[in-house]
Amino acid sequence: MLIATALTQPGGPSALVASRPPAAVVTPTVDQTSFIRHVGAVAQRFRAVVGLPPSLVTAMAINESGWGSSELTRRANNYFGIKADVGDGTAGRVVADTREVVDGRVVIVRAPFRAYHSLDESVQDLGAFLRANSRYDAIWARAHDPRASALALAQAGYGTDPGWAKKLIALIDGFDLEALDAPAWVHDWWPSWSWT
Repeated sequence: MLIATALTQPGGPSALVASRPPAAVVTPTVDQTSFIRHVGAVAQRFRAVVGLPPSLVTAMAINESGWGSSELTRRANNYFGIKADVGDGTAGRVVADTREVVDGRVVIVRAPFRAYHSLDESVQDLGAFLRANSRYDAIWARAHDPRASALALAQAGYGTDPGWAKKLIALIDGFDLEALDAPAWVHDWWPSWSWT
């Protein structure tokens, strides 16, 4: 069960804090492990560009692309369901069916989506898309915390599914995706010279 609490600091804005429930870590399949490693590595590489923790970016890709199996991902390398209402992707746009929740009902909608040449371009455009849309401005204050960021993205309307943030948080916790957020250590960081 996810608990979200609004905290108000004196003279400061309210912030969402998501407490982490104890969760059993799922043993991923070989394909899931491959997907997590692939997307996670790209999310780590472009962390500064996107501005979100790699764990959250990876969870979003899992959720939005169905572990990379969606038609949109296969046809257009769109891992995040970014629509082409305003602007195309680096490879233009495609039209695809999508499930949306409208007035509490799940409906199928045909919509234009951004298309990309690669996962790298899709991840980079996620950051550009979020920064270009002022409705997502509130997420940057909590961008260090994947759970709070998921809640903030949901509040800003990133997904129409009312359970969207909860699903992302379950993926982060269940697959221990937060391990992707740790700084990568460079093995040859120690200088070659010595103190002798």
